[in-house]
Amino acid sequence: MAAIFGVICCLGAGGLHRIRRSCEEAVEYYNSATPVEQLKDLGQLLKTANKVLVKIYGKVRTDYTPVNCKLSGLKGVIVKETAYQNFFKQDDKGKWIKDRTEMLSTCEKVPWYLDDGSARVDIVGPYPSTGLLQLSGEAFEGPGRSLVYPTCDCVKGPKILGVTRIERVLPIGARLTIVGKAVKEDDGTFTIYKPDYVSHGNISVHGFTGDYRMCARLVSLICLIMHNKGGNPGHNMKINGSPRLKLEFIFIYY
Repeated sequence: MAAIFGVICCLGAGGLHRIRRSCEEAVEYYNSATPVEQLKDLGQLLKTANKVLVKIYGKVRTDYTPVNCKLSGLKGVIVKETAYQNFFKQDDKGKWIKDRTEMLSTCEKVPWYLDDGSARVDIVGPYPSTGLLQLSGEAFEGPGRSLVYPTCDCVKGPKILGVTRIERVLPIGARLTIVGKAVKEDDGTFTIYKPDYVSHGNISVHGFTGDYRMCARLVSLICLIMHNKGGNPGHNMKINGSPRLKLEFIFIYY
């Protein structure tokens, strides 16, 4: 059993090492992005290169008619509405629990760009799944009749509560930080295709690489523990003859 445990620990440490390396590569990638103080400075950067990884900041604008939010009345360049059906159901032990399932999801959008007053950069998706849309409205639509909470085991099947509609939007005027590869089009305009990172507010590069750094540190610690346990099952960990784990060994790279 000790040998099997050791093999499992070593294999697990190997897999976690790959995760750690992926986090480190993400940190290296984002650290290589050039912060752009004013969007007009992209012209100078793109004089000597066809594509440059940059971090930009500006306000969301569009030359098209914005999409109207049905629930909140806001105007945005991307509006996503998702409908969920809410219901009670019985679990394996017969206990009634509340749950929901997605029924329908729609998304309306128009072309948009970032503008900081000095220049503009067109942003073309697809976009990251997180950090872009904000919750703008939520509404519950009941079934039109009162719900009697079931109290006996003879009542079977899910009990419908109603439908919840959730609306998320990227509003006009939102201030975004975007990291991606900028190119200069033939007509002289700037475009970022498939941005790597999007967040509301003016975020520094170090600010959004913190999660990757923390993940790499945590995985490094787990890898070290699993590798030691796998190589010496049943023994206490020792590093350089010390019975306690020296965290400085893990954090020194950072």
